[in-house]
Amino acid sequence: MLDGDVYWGNPSSDRQTLTFEDVDLDAPPSGPAVMWVGISAPAAAVPGHTTAAAVPGYTALRFTVGEQTSYSTPVRITPPPPPGGGVLSGPRYRLSPGGSSGEPLENGETPEPVHLEAGGPAGHPEATLHTPDPGSLPPLTVTAELPPDPGLQWGEPGRRPEDPHWLTVTTTPGGQTHRHAGTLTDRTLTFDNITIPDNARETVLRFDVSATQDAPPAYTSLLLTTTPTNPAGTSDTAVTPTTPILIQPPHPATA
Repeated sequence: MLDGDVYWGNPSSDRQTLTFEDVDLDAPPSGPAVMWVGISAPAAAVPGHTTAAAVPGYTALRFTVGEQTSYSTPVRITPPPPPGGGVLSGPRYRLSPGGSSGEPLENGETPEPVHLEAGGPAGHPEATLHTPDPGSLPPLTVTAELPPDPGLQWGEPGRRPEDPHWLTVTTTPGGQTHRHAGTLTDRTLTFDNITIPDNARETVLRFDVSATQDAPPAYTSLLLTTTPTNPAGTSDTAVTPTTPILIQPPHPATA
């Protein structure tokens, strides 16, 4: 839809791209035109199609008009409710995207993305653990997953396989910062026995990722899960995307 005019799109064979022909792009005298499309997040693979189940996290559509390309409004996909009802965050804490790199966010706001250049240095997507009742948390296991989008890798470019992968934990009040080494399995990092100080009300969890030299442009995020290391149940499991990640092409070389 473009400012009230409806156009029908033709899907590609993999159903990942819609093409709209003969779109009237004359901007109205009062300002720019706004275009939007309707999307949804399937909870399971669509039978008979290549559409897979949606992966929780941040993403965005890429609009290409002529030779100009732009991302849409950010889209946040949340996990479906657990079987039998209930919630994903336990009563003793909650997780939210973003952390120390930005101002406090109102409900529903999207943090500013971490900008990564293909082949460039690492960035640091974050999430924040909020503890309304300090001192009540057991040691936690933190897992962070790379998205299915190609082009993201853990750590700095060129890191050695034997180099550890780090989770940086910063708590407030007090500003205590600790680093924890994790275990890599496929595309997932796991950090066990993360202890939250008794006086912590907010704990920022920060990860190091970079974009490979051939990474395509993307708007994405990591997926973070926390759960008690020695669980007596599942009520204290929480899931959130990290700060969004915007992967961009390398800057052109200057003479």
